[in-house]
Amino acid sequence: MTCLASPGGANLDAIFLEQREPVRGCLLSELFVAMTGCPARTACRKTHVASIAQGLGAYFLLGVLIAGGHSYFGVCRESPAFIVLSHLRMAVYLACVNYWIISLWREKRRVRTMKPEMRGKMFTLQMRLKYDLEDLRLRKEL
Repeated sequence: MTCLASPGGANLDAIFLEQREPVRGCLLSELFVAMTGCPARTACRKTHVASIAQGLGAYFLLGVLIAGGHSYFGVCRESPAFIVLSHLRMAVYLACVNYWIISLWREKRRVRTMKPEMRGKMFTLQMRLKYDLEDLRLRKEL
């Protein structure tokens, strides 16, 4: 995607700045995938951390597309494409902030407590495992 960059200036600084944005967006998008993949595996899908990660991920994924548009159309501040893409980035950020406000305003999910009968079963299982482990240790010593 950085090969499509056509900077308005011919100097090396403009070329570096143009090709930096899509790479930065891709790296941050990979961070988003890692942040949302871990809670999905641990069944913590609707925590506040997951909400923040989802908002950041959406912002960075759209940021990659917007940075690609900036690279393709150039960074001339007077061009209509630059203005539209800049306003689009601002609108996406405001949408993400509103999503964070709503998702963090809600209360966290209640933590499920263990029923007394399940607690008793867990205690029995723990004692049985402790006995079996001691038995294995004694067999190993012989």
